[in-house]
Amino acid sequence: MKLEYNFVRSGVFNLPRSDWLDFDPDDSIIIESNWTMANLAVIMELFPSVSQAKKNGWAGPIPHGYTEKRKIGKMNKSMFIWYPSQEFIDDPDYGK
Repeated sequence: MKLEYNFVRSGVFNLPRSDWLDFDPDDSIIIESNWTMANLAVIMELFPSVSQAKKNGWAGPIPHGYTEKRKIGKMNKSMFIWYPSQEFIDDPDYGK
């Protein structure tokens, strides 16, 4: 059973390696544009459906930037999210 999940926004791995924040393309799940936090909870097998995840407080958009949550659920799963703004993805010199 997987206990650690790495999620990244589409386009991150097209940026310079320094912008990957140590995320590995082989061990990361690319976030689809229509996903919310509920979708991530379903992928992590915290809930059987998106509607169930929403009912349990996982509603809402994925926050921009880096997010880390540990000790989630009975199995103490962890999630790491790198979800930079679209402006950052479109301009790799942004913020440098």
